[in-house]
Amino acid sequence: MPFLTLRAALALVVATLASGAIAQSQPPAKPRALSVERKVFSGDFDAMLERRRIRVAVPLSRTLYFNDHGRERGVTADTVRDFETYLNRKYAKQLKKRPITVAMVPTTRDALLADVAAGKAEIAAGDITATEARRKIVDFVVPPDQKPVNEVVLIGPGSAPVARAEDLAGRTVHVRKSSSYFESLEALNARLKKAGKPAVKLVFDLSGCAAVPPRTCVSWSTVASTWAVKPLLV
Repeated sequence: MPFLTLRAALALVVATLASGAIAQSQPPAKPRALSVERKVFSGDFDAMLERRRIRVAVPLSRTLYFNDHGRERGVTADTVRDFETYLNRKYAKQLKKRPITVAMVPTTRDALLADVAAGKAEIAAGDITATEARRKIVDFVVPPDQKPVNEVVLIGPGSAPVARAEDLAGRTVHVRKSSSYFESLEALNARLKKAGKPAVKLVFDLSGCAAVPPRTCVSWSTVASTWAVKPLLV
């Protein structure tokens, strides 16, 4: 009887070693993760639901979107998370137990609308002014109670006051070329030229007022925001 017990124990050890060797010879399973590869996708909203993923291009900003020790924060980040919750509740029956993921893709402002048009993102979110030129590229979605966008001139304490846009004639304005403010300033320069007044001197940079001393800074800003989406999404 002890002999049989010893044989059984040895057989168990051999089987255990064999199973361990087999397990070691097999490659480890890849961990499950959301793909970060930016593949081109041009499907409509139904296709997005089927894919269970919507990508939102967002600009890096200390107000709208920033990464805090691995956690996405900011006004736009919070809004996108609320949007994800809304979609999963509204389409719960269709999605069943496979919820949709709304992933934020940080990018530069000059690439926001271009990424949506190229199929690298389905939505662009964050202080995007709707202009006629931009409406030819994407559709815009705003809350029904959204007030019209106002562009505000920001000046330093040592600068001459600005009561109206025409007061900027001959003065220097720092502006981001990819912004809608640049389009507004170009339109202003056209009006000034027609009136025989000197044009606004435009300085293109990414940081606006932060790039020049406060006493000489004149910048262009806005007080509202919208989302730009693929025409197929609405």
